[in-house]
Amino acid sequence: MSADNTLLLQRAEQLRGHLAALLDNLYRQQPTPDDTAVDPMQSLMQGPAKDAFFGILKLVTFGLVQKLVPNIPTEAVDPALLGLAEARISAPAPNTTVFQLKPGKLTAHWIDEKGQLKVDDLQFKPSWLWLLLNFRTAWDLRRRFTRAAPQVPAPLNG
Repeated sequence: MSADNTLLLQRAEQLRGHLAALLDNLYRQQPTPDDTAVDPMQSLMQGPAKDAFFGILKLVTFGLVQKLVPNIPTEAVDPALLGLAEARISAPAPNTTVFQLKPGKLTAHWIDEKGQLKVDDLQFKPSWLWLLLNFRTAWDLRRRFTRAAPQVPAPLNG
């Protein structure tokens, strides 16, 4: 294994650890009634998962953060559904890592930003077998994420 792949897998394991800790802490955190008024980014930076959140920020680009923050659901997702803590990590291509999660594959594309390897894009490919076996759970997750997705304004005709 090359030194680049070793470093890439090391960074991917750090990301997996921070993401697992973040999800665990967010899931255990009880939402307060005034949480709806708080910006999701501010909530992450001041909540019980702030250490994991700042660890993740060191490993992702600003562009990825801007893509992900508007799609954060208000309700936490049960980390056991993803199996992130025990996810296998592989590096099938240069600057690409694949996390084998229970519901599918999470592919991270890494770039060298100022001498640091950082995730620039994430893609998720669901496992059809998992979807068939857990249809109700998948439907509930989809509902949560579409509710959290920002509303896109209608195009102006004229």
